[in-house]
Amino acid sequence: MGLSGSPPDAQGNAAKPSDKDGGIAASAGGPIYIPHVYDGRNKTFIFSAFEGATSRRGVFGGRNTYPVEPLLHGDFSGLLGSQLQSCGENKDQPCFDALGRPVDAGAIYDPESTRQVTSGVVDPGTGLVATQTGMVRDPFPNNQVPIRSTSANNLLPFFPTIPGPQTTGNFPGSNGDEQVRKDIAYWVIKVDQNISSRHQLNASFNLTRRPRVDTNGNGLAAPNPLSNWDNQKVTTKNGRLAYDFTLRPNLLNHFSFGYSRFNNPHFYFDFHKDISEFGFKGLPRSDQGLPTINFANQGGFVYQPLGGHAPKNQVIENNFVFADNLAWIKGRHSFKFGGEIRANRLNNHIFDTVGGSSGEFTFSARQTTLPGFAQTGDSFASFLLGSVNAFRASDEVDMAARRRRFAWFVQDDIKATKKLTLNIGLRHDIQLPTYDANNRSESFIPTLANPDAGGLPGAIAFAGRNGYGRRFSDIWYGGFGPRFGFAYAMGEKTVLRGAYGIFMGGSGFDDFFAVFNRDFYFTIDCSENLNQRDPVFFIDDGPPASCFSPAVQSPGIENGKSLNLTTPPGYIPKTGGLLPYVQQWSFGIQRELTQTTSLTLNYVGTKSTHLHNEAIEFLNQ
Repeated sequence: MGLSGSPPDAQGNAAKPSDKDGGIAASAGGPIYIPHVYDGRNKTFIFSAFEGATSRRGVFGGRNTYPVEPLLHGDFSGLLGSQLQSCGENKDQPCFDALGRPVDAGAIYDPESTRQVTSGVVDPGTGLVATQTGMVRDPFPNNQVPIRSTSANNLLPFFPTIPGPQTTGNFPGSNGDEQVRKDIAYWVIKVDQNISSRHQLNASFNLTRRPRVDTNGNGLAAPNPLSNWDNQKVTTKNGRLAYDFTLRPNLLNHFSFGYSRFNNPHFYFDFHKDISEFGFKGLPRSDQGLPTINFANQGGFVYQPLGGHAPKNQVIENNFVFADNLAWIKGRHSFKFGGEIRANRLNNHIFDTVGGSSGEFTFSARQTTLPGFAQTGDSFASFLLGSVNAFRASDEVDMAARRRRFAWFVQDDIKATKKLTLNIGLRHDIQLPTYDANNRSESFIPTLANPDAGGLPGAIAFAGRNGYGRRFSDIWYGGFGPRFGFAYAMGEKTVLRGAYGIFMGGSGFDDFFAVFNRDFYFTIDCSENLNQRDPVFFIDDGPPASCFSPAVQSPGIENGKSLNLTTPPGYIPKTGGLLPYVQQWSFGIQRELTQTTSLTLNYVGTKSTHLHNEAIEFLNQ
């Protein structure tokens, strides 16, 4: 069974998955009364509620392919077939290497024995005379592959134990007891306090927790480090405080403060495990779980990827709102004045950029093939030897996006006559463009001289440098939204109504992602060798320095990440601070037909301007 949960049945199928849901709820409320201590029956009231739900669902993830038990010990004799018969002019003759040795299907070749031989010249390694000029490798005797990699050897105990022979789809993607686990808990409390007839205080708080575990279907259960279980623990907190003050019978002030926090840590299950014990070297981080391990075969078995495949990031968003409104009734007028301040803070700690800080290895059959014969070699054999086909990793990324918004308004509801009521108002919104608190943002500036292009216009500018501030867009002060409405009684049974208003929208953080942190993290990228046979490095040695690309903040065209021929630069124009807005107008008539029936006819129009779409809004078209 290994570490994978419930064993398959005699046919190799997983147990029947479960599907269970449950829930509970409770609430209570009333005045606070503690005999001989506090009597709040006329002034202090509390209400609280709780709701919880659980979900346990088994998932069938299809069939996966893992190396069978003999392969875990380096015994690949079960993969060894007969001599290939695909050579010659018509591709129907027996195959031999350049030393005249038969080439067998499934043979595993030693990458450390790779050498060039010349026709008619004795090969010093074997004493054989080369029959042709070309590249040769020596096959491992009887397909017995030595386990040369310490890192690979340390991981072998965590593979599932599957008896041979090797087949495709020999392991269930997930077992019946490997479930998608989701729990939801919601709790709210509200307190109302009547301080006096003129002063009222209200406070509320709610908390939501939603932990979730997802198996992702590789069939291995946590805490197995080879598992790719996804562990997500979402927490939401919301708090609100409101204070009402009646200054006079016709003058009321309402103040409120709101706070919300969204925390979404999203990691694979074994994320915080220190993997230095496994022997990996040269990783950006060794304390964030196992690297991703991919297997890429040319024509043989394609084994299941292992390790950290789940998203690895943590999003924390904090929102603050301060608002104050004053209502004043004076004669025929009902005035309202007010304003609000909003502050948004988005912190996103990203671990999975370009391979992630734990790294991503790819092992291929090419490192153990005989060059030119795709039916030889095996990617798992390359893994045991530590022969890496490709590797990539990167630094972690921290976003600290900040945004603030201010608004004020004035409104007057006028009882002009007995038949006519007017509504007149004006609101003004100012939203400061988003910026990164650590100045890890950049933008393409069409007019900026490019030093790598002889001073021609068009280069990258970085926040907080060379005369640029934290923001690349100007603040837009034109966010005025007038409002007008009326209601006119045409007799006792007919009313005409009409209204017009401009309503300001806002820009989210999405358009900021295009210019954030493109050139502020280093990368390690060991791409596949051009000859497609030699390893880029051996896993126990770690990646060479030649694969390392430091973080470079350069205004030039080819600076590694910002500008190249296939990836457009991030771009926010100076006019990027414009707010989207919607114009709405309506006109209608309502007629009373009977005491219980009325007929209403309305016309409603809407026009939207400056709508944001981060995919196309800044294109020059």
